[in-house]
Amino acid sequence: MLESLARERGLTMADLIVRTAANGATLTRVVDRLVSTAAVYREVDLVDRREARVYLSARGRALHRRLATVVEEHERIFLGGNHLPEAAVHRLCSAFLPVTEVRAEH
Repeated sequence: MLESLARERGLTMADLIVRTAANGATLTRVVDRLVSTAAVYREVDLVDRREARVYLSARGRALHRRLATVVEEHERIFLGGNHLPEAAVHRLCSAFLPVTEVRAEH
């Protein structure tokens, strides 16, 4: 979600559902948590006042930069054919488990 918000400013919840493949309830919980930590904020859409748009805050951009560095390093190792330490493999598998569960629901 942070990657999507970093790439495009002011996405609606529907936009985020499409980009993340998360269900609405899960996405709402994630956005609520990020709002409570001031990583993102919501604003009412200027065109359709029934919709809210989600934006990264300065804190959210800093968080995205930190996480993107870690993800890029893991991708480089994984795609480069190097072997990940067993603990890193378990962390990656754990991170992707919720994604596979969400996709299985659809």
